[in-house]
Amino acid sequence: MGLESCTIEAEAIGQEHTVLKRVLDFGPFQVHDEVTLTPMRQVKVLATATELWPRSEATVRIEEPEPDVLFLRFIYELDLQEGHSELDETVVALRKQAYIAADMDTVQRIRELAESGRLVH
Repeated sequence: MGLESCTIEAEAIGQEHTVLKRVLDFGPFQVHDEVTLTPMRQVKVLATATELWPRSEATVRIEEPEPDVLFLRFIYELDLQEGHSELDETVVALRKQAYIAADMDTVQRIRELAESGRLVH
């Protein structure tokens, strides 16, 4: 099961950040989320809870621990109900694999942009 499509329902562009409200279509179910893009600082994705999808938050933060050294911090929060089932554990494991794959793609894309000289701040 994978992402079949993504629809952006709303976009709000502010001075500090841009907020996108999306619907992610996974075929048998949909996930509604809100993405907050803060240029050169972080991306935060907040997914609302449904019967099939617990509330979750994923943040990618750009940190500079020392001059000219950049670090990406990936932070994930997942709200599971008490007494969650074995199926919930399977969904969590699959979601973790999807996050890792997406994170690796993100890092690869950033490296490609940096090598091409198109990544500037």
